[in-house]
Parts: sequence; C-alpha cells; structure tokens
Amino acid sequence: MKNLFISFLIFFSFTSTINSQNEETVNQIIKRCLIDSKGYSWLKELCEIGPRLSGSQNSMKAIKWAESKMKKHGFDSVWLQPVYVPHWERGKLEKAFIRSSQKFINKKLTITAFGGSISTPKNGITGKVIEVHSLEEVSKLSDAKGKIIFYNRPFDNSLVSTMEAYGKAVDKRVNGAIEAAKVGAVAVLVRSIQSNY
Repeated sequence: MKNLFISFLIFFSFTSTINSQNEETVNQIIKRCLIDSKGYSWLKELCEIGPRLSGSQNSMKAIKWAESKMKKHGFDSVWLQPVYVPHWERGKLEKAFIRSSQKFINKKLTITAFGGSISTPKNGITGKVIEVHSLEEVSKLSDAKGKIIFYNRPFDNSLVSTMEAYGKAVDKRVNGAIEAAKVGAVAVLVRSIQSNY
C-alpha cells in the first residue's frame, strides 16, 4: 500500500510539473501575441478579400490566402483538403422602408440578408414591428402573426472578453428567425451586433 501511495505521489507531482510548464508556455505565447502581433494587419488583409460566404469565390481566395500565410511563416504541415460546404448566393440588394402613420420616413436603413436565408417575396414584406432584446422575449410573445421581429441588443461592453460579449449577443443571428417563426412572425430584423447604438 505504501509503494502504491508513493507511485501516485510521484505520478501526480510529475503531472503537476508538466501542467505548470504547459501553462507557462501557453502564457508566453499569449503574451507574445498581445505585444508583438501581426493579427490586426492580417485581419485587414483578410477583410480586403471581401465577404467570404460559404462556397463563394472569395471564400476560396481566403483559403488560398491562409495557406500562403502558413507556408510563408514556416508551418511544418500545410495542405488543402477537399470538403463539401453549403453554397448560398445573396440575391438582389434588399431595401427597407420605415412607415409610420402611413407615411414614409426618409431614413435610410442599411440592411443585408443573412447567409442561408430565404428570398423576400417579390412584393416585399409589410408588417408591424415588435422590438425585443432576446430570444426569450420572443418565446414569451403570445402572438406575433404577420409581424416583423426587431432584435435590438448590442453586445455587453462590461465584459472583458470581447468574444464572450459577441457570443452572448449573436444568438439572434443563428436562431432569431426560427424563434420568430414559432410565434407567427413573417420576418426578422437584427441590429448590428456592435456595442454602440
């Protein structure tokens, strides 16, 4: 029993040392990335390729760009592998008008269709707008038949991790239309996820 205890002790002290070394290495990598990073300039290059919807020409350009970057920086194993992806093409540019008391308000709305969404009918969609801030609010609506759900919630500026803030705000892009359809809505509008109004 004593030998077994000593074996466990040696094993756990060894693993603890490895974990400590790994943590130190990871922290050094993170620190290096924060201080001496080309991340923003690479992001700029990637964004200059343009929108990269699944299966589009720009998505292929982005893949080639990433492959080139990795090879240039000496990654030891870089290769492309064929993969099937869904392909969706945005139709004609959408237009949105706000109407109040049967009068057009001359305020331009900049909108675009979500990737994978269905086309707007030829004659457009008209309906009263219900403003909500979350998917939970939509699920509590008793009836939104024929209405347009407007998701108006930016990401939370108080969170230190911007990815956490973005992740908590982006749910309406993924599931917003599904939840709105469950209560009878005919369309959804989702504000930009950015932090300011």
